Amino acid sequence: MLVAAFGMCTGVLYLYSAGTLVIPIEKSTGWSRAQIGMGLTVVTIITVVISPITGALVDRYGARPLALFGITLFSAAFAAIGLTGESIGSWIFHWALLAVLAFGMSPATWTSAVTNLFDRSRGLALAVTMTGMGIVSLTIPLVSQLLVEAVGWRTTFFWLGAIWGGIGLPLVYFLLRDGRSGPRAPSSAETTRREGLPMRESLLSRQYFAILVATLCFTFVAMSFVVSIVPILVWQRVDATQAAALASLFGITAIIGRLATGFLLDRFDERVVTTIAMVLPIAAVSLLWSMPSVIPLAALSIMITGFSLGA
Repeated sequence: MLVAAFGMCTGVLYLYSAGTLVIPIEKSTGWSRAQIGMGLTVVTIITVVISPITGALVDRYGARPLALFGITLFSAAFAAIGLTGESIGSWIFHWALLAVLAFGMSPATWTSAVTNLFDRSRGLALAVTMTGMGIVSLTIPLVSQLLVEAVGWRTTFFWLGAIWGGIGLPLVYFLLRDGRSGPRAPSSAETTRREGLPMRESLLSRQYFAILVATLCFTFVAMSFVVSIVPILVWQRVDATQAAALASLFGITAIIGRLATGFLLDRFDERVVTTIAMVLPIAAVSLLWSMPSVIPLAALSIMITGFSLGA
């Protein structure tokens, strides 16, 4: 379970380190922030396309083989971003390569490993696994900023990839099991036949389309906030290290948001809870837009967004 949490942590490493890397890359290459952000956009698009393929591979081969390949290839591809050439095309190519090679780092891989092992307390096990995202958002902005100041942005990519791969690969190899290697009692989900719509009909349904559009809109807004917050604060003359420390508040409030949402979903209509969680970034952006140089308000906007991401 803890290995799966580490895997979740590694899978979003690129996202929470990006904010501290934007300004050094901008100064070094002369690219605009919009051009730099195209790398993350490419990752998002490719991830959406290959996620169903990853799910099918997990169902067929199990979580462990995909996790081994995924963490190895992801770490190598992330480290290689530091080798980006002078053209923006090279930058986008490296991010596209990362997205393709990171197919095994999908949340489906890690959550599958957990659900196959737990028949009881499965919800708690998944909650612990998902805290990996909160942990990385708590630690990586500051670690990334310190590395940038010490060795520069190119070498920062190498060290982050090497550190996470060097720790993660042995953990996955020796400790991760996906429940397929030995017999276990079938769970009620496996023994009870559940009827549902065929996949084609499900994908064309109004409910699926509504969820897809809402999720994409939320993801683009919230992730843009995560990536842009450090450059925005630095632009407002906040020290880069202090800005990275403020960005770490994402992690604390994401964990709180995850636990609080689980509590609320048990007691209130899930549509109401989900709607509130999805509109919270509007309040966060409004606060930051109104007074971006006021540190307490900037911190509050970060915490609101972190809570929403956790939810």
